[in-house]
Amino acid sequence: MDLPPMPYIPGQEDIESKGSIAAIYPFDIRGFAATRWRYCDKNREALFMCYLPALRRTRRLSGSDTQDPILGTDLTWEDWKVWWQKISQKIWPSKAVTLRAEEILVPVMWDNRFHFDEKNFIITYYERRPSWVIDYIAVPPSDYFYKVRRAWIDFEVKRVNYNECYDQRLRLWRTWLDFKRWYPETGYFTWWGCDIPDHVNRHWTLLQMEAVVNDPKLTDSYFDLRFLSRMA
Repeated sequence: MDLPPMPYIPGQEDIESKGSIAAIYPFDIRGFAATRWRYCDKNREALFMCYLPALRRTRRLSGSDTQDPILGTDLTWEDWKVWWQKISQKIWPSKAVTLRAEEILVPVMWDNRFHFDEKNFIITYYERRPSWVIDYIAVPPSDYFYKVRRAWIDFEVKRVNYNECYDQRLRLWRTWLDFKRWYPETGYFTWWGCDIPDHVNRHWTLLQMEAVVNDPKLTDSYFDLRFLSRMA
């Protein structure tokens, strides 16, 4: 948004966004790398590639692979940034139902630092955030692993504050509570982290994120598997 080239990288105008991950520890997964490119065309599946260091192979992942957990966490590839499911009647037939508007308490951070108490708990603040509550429901012939996603979408920042995911038996499977970080001097908003309990398997994952605003070192090479695997 603020660094050239703007607003698109030349030759990549059809790409909505890119995401990458590289594992540097523990030893058994070190060197794993994955990148996923989302296209603006709602009916075009994402380009999803990963490098498997144990096999020394690069693999292209299909649509169903995106429903697998990321490296043993309770976060799936489809849950990245709360919601990377493609909103497409061709890929995953579904319907959306607006339930209501309501306020929800959301953890926020108003500066650049994490604060921990003597028991290593994060100290944060909560805000009441006005949200739309929307059900996104899989319909036949979709075999998507979530039957229903229920999302509390923030009026202002258009990001999901809280998310409930139900399996095909309509059991509450995963929830996602989003942590937000604000920079009052610039109005900049970013993702701070998230809390992801798995209510069926009784697991829990907490992610903490560090943001670098307009990092000039973040180039397109960070979405290349060879570069990512070498870095890891």
